[in-house]
Amino acid sequence: MALAGAAAVALPGAAGAATLPENCTSYTPPFASTQVVCDFAFTGAAQTFHVPDGVSELDVTAVGGQGQSANRSGGLGAKVDGTVDVQSGADLQVLVGGDGGDGGFNGGGYGNGRGGGASDVRTSDALDSRLIVAAGGGGAGTDRDGGNAGEDGQGSGGGTAATVDAPGVGGGSGDYRGHDGALGVGGAGHWAGFDMSGGGGGGLYGGGGGGGDDAFLYPGGGGGGGSSLVPAGGSVTLAGEDQAPSVTISYTICTGSVCQMAGSLGSLGNLFGSLS
Repeated sequence: MALAGAAAVALPGAAGAATLPENCTSYTPPFASTQVVCDFAFTGAAQTFHVPDGVSELDVTAVGGQGQSANRSGGLGAKVDGTVDVQSGADLQVLVGGDGGDGGFNGGGYGNGRGGGASDVRTSDALDSRLIVAAGGGGAGTDRDGGNAGEDGQGSGGGTAATVDAPGVGGGSGDYRGHDGALGVGGAGHWAGFDMSGGGGGGLYGGGGGGGDDAFLYPGGGGGGGSSLVPAGGSVTLAGEDQAPSVTISYTICTGSVCQMAGSLGSLGNLFGSLS
């Protein structure tokens, strides 16, 4: 975890400081730094995280939404862990994606089964300000499974997965082709006769919507999974089947006597170094 600078920083909730938000908890081992963990659950809207004074890095775990299951299974969302650089005192936006069955908030594409929405942390409303993104899974077609985050939807008309450089392509062909994904948004699945294809998952880029090759002979394909944005040194895996979308932010503040002493010695070292 990141240390909040050399000098001691007042812990929110201490005397003279603001109280920690209800979704945050803190723990201070004897003589050590205070660790703060803030949990964000799905609400269907952007939430705000205020970066405390003296904090310049955040450890983030984001879990994307699962694609909706409808006759067949929706794809799993991604779980991304990483450390992001932030500006002390800034307000960040936290968007927890919705499962496809809950509407696919934050980029899930429409379909027989809706794509799961992405979970991300960003510095503004703009999609290009996102610091970390956990992609959503693709929605199920009526006869084919949706793709997991980063994977193609199933079936001959399955939408392709998005990559870190481009959105997924809609599955199928001709008049029965699904819609391509886009930046942050999964493509919509296509109606193919009585078979509806799955929507693409949201993400850094959205997965392609499922389609079909023939309105009545080929069933609707699954939607492709979205792509994730993983900070340098971070990791990405698939979320568990029963794991709800979420974002967890943690950071460390220098409050213990040992931490403060180390900061003071570091400041003295810098002072003597500048005089030599």
